[in-house]
Amino acid sequence: MIPVRHVIVLSLLAPLAALAQTAAQPAPAKEAPVDLERYIVQGTKQAADLQTVPVSVGIMTGTEIEASRITNFTTATEYLPNVRYSELGGRGVFGFITLRGQANTFTSLDPAATLYIDGVPYSDFYSLDQNLFDIERIEVLRGPQGTLYGGFSEAGVIVVQSRAPDDTTRATLKASYGSSNRYNTTVVGSGPLVSGKLFASVAANVSGGDPLVDNLAAKLGRESAWSIRARLRWKPTDRLELNLISDVQHTDDTTGYLTVPTDIAGYNAALAAVGSPLRVGKFERASDFQGYRKTDMRRHAFTAQWSGEESEIVTTAAWRKNKPDYAFDLDETVFPFLTANAEGTYLTEFYSEARWQTKPSASRAWDGLMGVSYDRGFQQQNSGADDLTGAFGVPPGTHLIAYETTLRSPLVGIFGQATWHTSDRKTGITAGVRYDSADREAYQAPGGFIGAGFTASKATSAVLPKVAVDYAISSRHSIYASIAAGWKPGGANIYAPDISLAPYKAERSWTYEVGSKWRSEDGKLRANTAIFYTDIRDYQDSIYLTPLTQYLGNADRVGITGGELEISATPVQGLDLNLALGFARGRFRDYVRNPNTGYRFDGRRLTDIPDWDLSFTANYRWGKGWVARAEFIASGDIEASRFTAADSASGTPDRLETAMLDGQRVINLRFGYETNRWSAFVGVGNLTNQEYFTQTQSRAPGGYSGFMGAVGPRRLIDCTLQWKL
Repeated sequence: MIPVRHVIVLSLLAPLAALAQTAAQPAPAKEAPVDLERYIVQGTKQAADLQTVPVSVGIMTGTEIEASRITNFTTATEYLPNVRYSELGGRGVFGFITLRGQANTFTSLDPAATLYIDGVPYSDFYSLDQNLFDIERIEVLRGPQGTLYGGFSEAGVIVVQSRAPDDTTRATLKASYGSSNRYNTTVVGSGPLVSGKLFASVAANVSGGDPLVDNLAAKLGRESAWSIRARLRWKPTDRLELNLISDVQHTDDTTGYLTVPTDIAGYNAALAAVGSPLRVGKFERASDFQGYRKTDMRRHAFTAQWSGEESEIVTTAAWRKNKPDYAFDLDETVFPFLTANAEGTYLTEFYSEARWQTKPSASRAWDGLMGVSYDRGFQQQNSGADDLTGAFGVPPGTHLIAYETTLRSPLVGIFGQATWHTSDRKTGITAGVRYDSADREAYQAPGGFIGAGFTASKATSAVLPKVAVDYAISSRHSIYASIAAGWKPGGANIYAPDISLAPYKAERSWTYEVGSKWRSEDGKLRANTAIFYTDIRDYQDSIYLTPLTQYLGNADRVGITGGELEISATPVQGLDLNLALGFARGRFRDYVRNPNTGYRFDGRRLTDIPDWDLSFTANYRWGKGWVARAEFIASGDIEASRFTAADSASGTPDRLETAMLDGQRVINLRFGYETNRWSAFVGVGNLTNQEYFTQTQSRAPGGYSGFMGAVGPRRLIDCTLQWKL
């Protein structure tokens, strides 16, 4: 049998081979006009045609977002190849973005890919799971975007744009209800206050229901969240436009840490060994403490854009904060032992950018931009544990401080990029560079049972060049090649057990990419593909010491090989087909995991990252408004692992424990009827009720030697009604 990875690579190469064969064929004398609104890229900061931009880009429009029932960032990433979002323990706690095989870790505060919502970066792992409603589009720019976005875009960026108000009056009421008492309601109002000059919109969303994991030892509560966003858009002159956005998102989940065992038989054996009558099944755990998770996020952003005849100036200033509080059963057993909490965590981020850029023009040989940016983050964490049995030599019920930490992270960037076109517009050469400087300062208070307390700082900087060449074989065929540098700043580790382990190095990489973009003459068939290799030095990875102690360190070298294939087709009227396939094989190439013993990780997989993912959707419309939709979402297996270094005092050798977990295989179905004013749909998600893991943790309950992990949602049936003006 041919290995799956070989099939994936061959499928990625096939469109390139097809384009090579068509390169020698003359272009048709006249081609049918095609509506390219769906294929305009905004995330490059200068509007560009997807057909010619030398970047691997994934786009979802507002119509596609609604058809896919996307209501949060987690579900949005399932339809975009080589993009994945997972959470360890539930929303608002430890979110992980994986893009092209690169991800942040449990101990890494810096993502390899940053989420931008209306131009505002969300780079901390407490704030990533955003409720998405009244969204205009979602774009993913894959590969290093350091020239335009800086240090937290080594693997790419994800750009979300909410709908801006204009002269069109809009009103929407959308509500859904389904199994597990899940509900989601959105209300939107938008329109002009002064025709042609002043526009406003307000959008609100409430959601919640029962948790998607059951706890047999302590009944879990409910999940609930509400969000509201207000936008004001003012055009005082034909050249000047001002935008103000403010939003609030609040979650209150009385459900604690939502992880379940990866080995159900082993977990039940551990329960039996301690005399517990409980036995778990799929989507179940047994923990004596309920716990909770809360977030309180606020954002304010202001953008000003002045447009001249051939250029424009854009400035952005944004401030956001989040106060995540959570508590969970630290030992994750049926017995009262340790409960953990973080009730003093507080995060703020101020971001500003100013840039000058040309307006795209077919009469000019070049286009470009230049600018400066400043990003200052502040994070304070107060985490502790309640010793319920006196195991740490204190009276039962004593609150112990795990760590009190403060992290300051200013990041300054200066950037520029230009594209030159030949006179026939067939060849484009893009060159850009960015200088980034980061200064990290970390404080860990003394007295915690995890760290000894210290103050440490580290300054790092990087020059991030990019060069790309694109060539139009015809107006329907283009190919490109690019080389780009990426990085994640170094810093001081707030989780380190002592100051000697606090500093970690900056992660630096080079990505080499080739790609092609093709569409049929009538625009009903498109195939975009890219192949890349990323060479990473000083890869930032979590170092596991004990079940309670992990910190951020560096692996010498990691290599990632992969690509994307995106095909969209309309074979007959009313039927839209979309196939998205991503492949990213990441392996440690040079990594001495334990310098004292020489134990190496060479050739090992990156933890919790699948080698491939796939989505296939079929959407069919017929009659006056009938709609049916089928989806298949799949991904490769993930490897859970934990490494315990040798202990010379006890004679314990190096130990590596791993588990291969089945990837996602999910079928979603939807059926309904829609008109210009209203629609009604019924749907089912995860039809086969598959339990699949999205993230694992090295900590495991006492007596159980397996792993615990977060899972995707179980089978859900819902009904959605929508009315719009």
